[in-house]
Amino acid sequence: MDLALIEEGNGGELVKNTNDLKMIFGFENVPYLAMFGGNVKASTPTTRDSAQQAFDWWGNNLLMPNDTLIQYNSETERALLENPLSSSGRILIENAIKADLSVMSSYVEVTVQTQVVSDDRMEVLITLLKPNNLSSITLIFIWDATMQELSLVPLSVGNPPASGDRIFDYTFDSTFG
Repeated sequence: MDLALIEEGNGGELVKNTNDLKMIFGFENVPYLAMFGGNVKASTPTTRDSAQQAFDWWGNNLLMPNDTLIQYNSETERALLENPLSSSGRILIENAIKADLSVMSSYVEVTVQTQVVSDDRMEVLITLLKPNNLSSITLIFIWDATMQELSLVPLSVGNPPASGDRIFDYTFDSTFG
């Protein structure tokens, strides 16, 4: 169980359901947080010198300092900002997405497909197959390179919230918004 998190182009919002927060009961939030929840400016180093300032996401050192496999490093966000939407750039971005989503490999099968749909837009299709092949979740992210903006097609969270139903709006990084 988790709070429903959606992306409307400015960094992520929690969703209000009547007078409460909307809940989800699956893995829908993990891809978004894994790809965009770290620090876009730096990844966690494999060895950390305690005397040296860390520029990665503070939670990696606090919450999971000894398990680099589950740390959030936003390789996807960095790859989207640094690579052109070309055939070679698409491959680099797709590899970054797969690296970020490897955090889920122990409990779900992840399939990633990317497609450059125009000179400034990329579509990312992520399918999560739950254990024992009982059900799957498909998420579609659209990256607009010109606006440097991400949007999530809300397939698995349900209907998009009505205007005013966003109750919490947090920008993960200043590049989104």
